[in-house]
Amino acid sequence: MSRTYDALQKAEAERARSQRTPLGPPDPFITPRAGTHAAPRINLDLDASIEEEYQKLRSNLFARPGKEGLRTLMIAGANHGEGVTTTCVILASVLARAGLGEIVLVDANLRTPALHELFPPTGVIKGLTDLLANGTCAKDLIQPTPVPNLSVIAAGRSLRSPSQLYQERIGELLAELQKQFRYILLDCPPVPDYSDSTFLAPKVDGILLVIRAEQTKIEVAVKAKRQLEWAGGQVIGAVFNSKRTYIPLVLERLL
Repeated sequence: MSRTYDALQKAEAERARSQRTPLGPPDPFITPRAGTHAAPRINLDLDASIEEEYQKLRSNLFARPGKEGLRTLMIAGANHGEGVTTTCVILASVLARAGLGEIVLVDANLRTPALHELFPPTGVIKGLTDLLANGTCAKDLIQPTPVPNLSVIAAGRSLRSPSQLYQERIGELLAELQKQFRYILLDCPPVPDYSDSTFLAPKVDGILLVIRAEQTKIEVAVKAKRQLEWAGGQVIGAVFNSKRTYIPLVLERLL
């Protein structure tokens, strides 16, 4: 009984400290310091625990029997700031380093794009919206990245009605990309806020929903899932992002 009481005291102290300093490995997404104009960057030199979680995600999505048909994966959240871009980039890099073939990461978030900042293009910026605005070929949109086997397609210039792109040309683009790439990952905008994701949902093989711990309301996440499925998409899993642990190991062993 005394051991349990001591463990509970330690757990309470750990919880109080965690409110000041989050537990666990550092977030791989690094934003610029306040007052600077530096572009955001992402650290792909992953902490061992983060690496392991993404390897589990890769296995659950692509390594199980019956998953051979999963070629195009849409990743979306219920709100801004869920960690969708972070999840996309790290998962894409893990797939690329696994030697499974060529991977392409598509910035389908035409509202608040970020991939052109994380992977600055060489030369003139061309992106997804150039398909609609200028009739650009898919091969002209693909940019290499410092990660072997990983390419990226930026969002491109802003459009008055981005959802029009997903109604007209996105299916042709995905079919063309599948001829060159083993996996295609699409970084998408928040589901409830815009129509883009619902137009895209039926055109991909699967959808991964990103949920942020202690921020995303359950009813909002459920609504986003239903909205995607109502549009004809298949939600095949979810990522519970930024979870903090308040129970120390000494207590977990007693539970």
